[in-house]
Amino acid sequence: MEHRYGLAACSVELVRGNIVDEKTEAIANAANGGLLGGGGVDGAIHRGAGPQLLEACRQVKKTLPNGRLATGQAVLTPGFQLPAKYVIHCVGPVYSHEGADAPRLLSSCYDCALRLCRENVRRSSINRPITCVSDRTRSTYSRPCSSSLSP
Repeated sequence: MEHRYGLAACSVELVRGNIVDEKTEAIANAANGGLLGGGGVDGAIHRGAGPQLLEACRQVKKTLPNGRLATGQAVLTPGFQLPAKYVIHCVGPVYSHEGADAPRLLSSCYDCALRLCRENVRRSSINRPITCVSDRTRSTYSRPCSSSLSP
């Protein structure tokens, strides 16, 4: 199922499917700060990309304070064996832990991911399942999707 919406000078396309199979320039991974994969979508992306992704994330970790990507930040790696050329690893807030800072951190996460796209991605086809990965009513970070999408 696909839906396309006009938004300023671009469009947003919502597609239901398996992110690991998306043929797009970049996909966004709702990662944890350790960047070493995990369960759910994060684990599926790591498995789909192959062992090179884990090694790339280990190298990135060496450049980060305390070896962790801070909440609200994002980093880019190659997609390796994925159809997507890049993976943007985003650490969004867990609303139950971040409290009042959560909206600012989520906004920062989007800003960082979009900056990485502007700097590295040549086409405008970017698959960003940050907001509503888990299901239709709750976002990845345990916040209602409508709240994550609000300006």
